[in-house]
This record gives sequence, C-alpha cells and structure tokens, in this order.
Amino acid sequence: MHRHERLCDSFYVLEGTLTLRIGEHTVSAGAGSYACFPPGVAHCYRNDTDAPVRMLNINSPGGWDRVLRALVFAGGDRPLDRTEIGRVSAEYDMIVLE
Repeated sequence: MHRHERLCDSFYVLEGTLTLRIGEHTVSAGAGSYACFPPGVAHCYRNDTDAPVRMLNINSPGGWDRVLRALVFAGGDRPLDRTEIGRVSAEYDMIVLE
C-alpha cells in the first residue's frame, strides 16, 4: 500500500485482471476497467493470476518517471528492500504504507 500527497494515480486495464486494493477494499479489474486514486487515498495493485496483465498507469501531474529512474539507480544490480524503496519513493511523492 502507498499513497501520494499531490499525485493522482490512475489505471486502465488493457488485458487480464488487475487486483486493486483501495483502503480496506479489494476489487478485480478486468480489461476495459478504469480506476482513479486521488491524492491521499491509500492503494496498491497486483496481478493475482497466472495470466499476463497489461495496463496503462496514468499519473498527473507528470514526472512519475523520475521515481522509477531513482529506484533503478538506487538498486543498481541488486533488489531494494522495503526500507530503501520507501526512502527513495518518499522523495517523489510516494509514501509507502506497508
């Protein structure tokens, strides 16, 4: 789970079934589904199936690519642990909650 203070995070499912968790609620979102999480709303997503999921992740305002680059740079050739992900992500308006 994570949230953003300024970022609006939305998902459009192109293929497969994406599991979305919004606070305490969990929803299965199939192809054609759209979900939008305004700033401050705790959420996460995952693929609970063996089939691939393709989605568009749309963020506003722009600049989300910076957190992805920062995470790659911080990890180098090794996986990051939760603490490192939280520390790096917090600099880019992604507050890791669990």
